[in-house]
Amino acid sequence: MAIMTSAQDNVPASLFPLWDRSLGGRSGFGYKDNVLLSHSHPERSTFFSTGLEASVFRLAEDGTLLNFFFTADNNHYFSVSKVDDEWLVLGQVQLKKPFATDWEATFALDYFFQNQVLDVSATETNLSAIEVEGHNIQFTPALRRNFGEAGWLEISVPVARRIFREPLDSFWEAGPKLAFGHPYGRKSEWIVSYSFIDRPYDSRTETTSTGAAIPGTDLEFQQHKFEAASWHYWDEARRWRTVTKLSYRLNEDSGSGYFDYGKFQLSEQIRFRAKPWELLAEVRFGHYFYDTQTVSATDLSRRELSELIWHLRAEYQFHKWMKAYADFEHERNFSNQRLGRYAVNTVSAGVILEF
Repeated sequence: MAIMTSAQDNVPASLFPLWDRSLGGRSGFGYKDNVLLSHSHPERSTFFSTGLEASVFRLAEDGTLLNFFFTADNNHYFSVSKVDDEWLVLGQVQLKKPFATDWEATFALDYFFQNQVLDVSATETNLSAIEVEGHNIQFTPALRRNFGEAGWLEISVPVARRIFREPLDSFWEAGPKLAFGHPYGRKSEWIVSYSFIDRPYDSRTETTSTGAAIPGTDLEFQQHKFEAASWHYWDEARRWRTVTKLSYRLNEDSGSGYFDYGKFQLSEQIRFRAKPWELLAEVRFGHYFYDTQTVSATDLSRRELSELIWHLRAEYQFHKWMKAYADFEHERNFSNQRLGRYAVNTVSAGVILEF
């Protein structure tokens, strides 16, 4: 919001309301060496990727901001037995309204569709990766109090409906989030937050301490999440930026505690931007600590699961509305359960159009 306010201060009043629109597309080819995230029999395939992105915002003279954003991506695989396409679609409508002197209200409506192969073993009794198809709708009202250079304090209450195709079960999610942010230096900022999430499932049942379903019961998760994040610019021209995130999530189920876990996650991203180049490198590591789950009926040691992802990307702008990109990602799961281990590499390249 600070950027938008600065822009608003430099716009003559006669030009309000201020509109901005953008439209873009992307297309390319790639190769993925384990599309189904298998622990033992990886299926490799080339793929053709396409994507679309559009945004519209309107800034009124009183500072009210209306923003619409839409993006969709498709990967079409040429030689996989069970999956032809993966889809990811995201849309958002957001209204920000300043009032009084230092207050701001925000209302956001998000829609998210996914049809992808994902590892769901962290919260499911099915320990293999599956094709996940789901619709997600979320409404988030938020209230922020700005304290000038000291920062801001915001409370929000997201309410979400997650609808999944079987074998996954649909559920509701709701709970408050409290965040404090402090801007500093070259438009850098750090944020700390706490959120509580209540997740009742539609028809999923509680389980015994060994994972067996208990008929006639209703499963519910309660989660506590603590997060700290920093966006830091290292030079006056803001060419170098790092993003550091640290979080801890505690999940507790309503039954025997079979799905109880703590998850620690750390990520670091570094970006260099100087036309015509933009370079990005990112690494993310997460580790699950399970309280009740064991490796197997014969191995009673506690289940462990770790995730490691590292990502490299380069973009080169050779025309005012055209870029070329190259992208590489490595993802690996480590686990003391055999079915929970896999590795996958994805490489792709293509062009991006921006209008």
